[in-house]
Amino acid sequence: MPDRLAKGVYVDHAVLLAWLSPRSALPAGSSLQQELLNALSNFDSSAWRRIRVDALEVPILEEKKRSPTRHPVDLEDYLEDIEERLRAARKQVATQCVLLFSSPRFSAQNTVILLATAGPFYQVSVASRELGEKLRAANALDSFDEAQGQEEEREQFTLLDMAQLQADIVTGSLASREQAEAKQEAEERNAKKKRDAAACEERARRREERSRDLAGLAKKLMDLVAAAGDPCDPDTGRDPYQQAQLEDYDNLTREINPRLAPRWQAMPGESVDIAHLRKRSDTNFDLVWSGIIRVGSDVAHRYKAIIGDYVASLARVERARRERM
Repeated sequence: MPDRLAKGVYVDHAVLLAWLSPRSALPAGSSLQQELLNALSNFDSSAWRRIRVDALEVPILEEKKRSPTRHPVDLEDYLEDIEERLRAARKQVATQCVLLFSSPRFSAQNTVILLATAGPFYQVSVASRELGEKLRAANALDSFDEAQGQEEEREQFTLLDMAQLQADIVTGSLASREQAEAKQEAEERNAKKKRDAAACEERARRREERSRDLAGLAKKLMDLVAAAGDPCDPDTGRDPYQQAQLEDYDNLTREINPRLAPRWQAMPGESVDIAHLRKRSDTNFDLVWSGIIRVGSDVAHRYKAIIGDYVASLARVERARRERM
């Protein structure tokens, strides 16, 4: 249950990178890494007197939700449950991202990988510090700017209208101007009626063609759900439906409505890395999430490699820093 008196937030999973330096000479055969393990795992309090934590970084934040229902009504119900759980996880991990970049403890960090997980399904996004600050300020600024802009617009139009009215009265051209405007408006209305009539006929023709296409696609979709049948028995240890069935359903729904984005993540190109994913969010001024990824798939292996390469690069930077000390 949410606690309105809470002063912090616990994440479900996080990777913590500590930037260390020695306070004093380390024992023979020991290292900073070994001293940290002694302090954390072996509860050796004396280790903290020998090492200093210069900075902390959390390269990965993950919010986990329970697996989708094992007893869905049908294929559609199963897919909707997956999306609902991932949506809740995305919302929570985005809040954790804002809190991370708001903390002075992580002031040196500029990038974080976000994972929204629901059982064997997950989505990935990457946020920069600049984007985190924008997300933090977005809610308050959006409402203020919109109200301020509307008020300024009303004031501007009021002043312009009054100035024009005064000028018309002084020159005596108000009546003739109103007649000219009325004539022009009548001509524009007639032209618009003709355009609207032609556009209406064209839309009717397209609707008729589209309705025939949609009827066929809707039947295919119903046949797909019927063919998928009841979900697999949970006692077998298998998922209620197979990945191929979920992807076929997604493909048909996007044929029915081409404006829908793909639910499932395609294989990323070889050039895709964390910097590329972060740029996508920065360019969009909001978190851009991957499609849904299933653990164990080829796409999941590729994203695991992308994330692993980034974390390994951070470790290399830290080792190089220690060697220069």
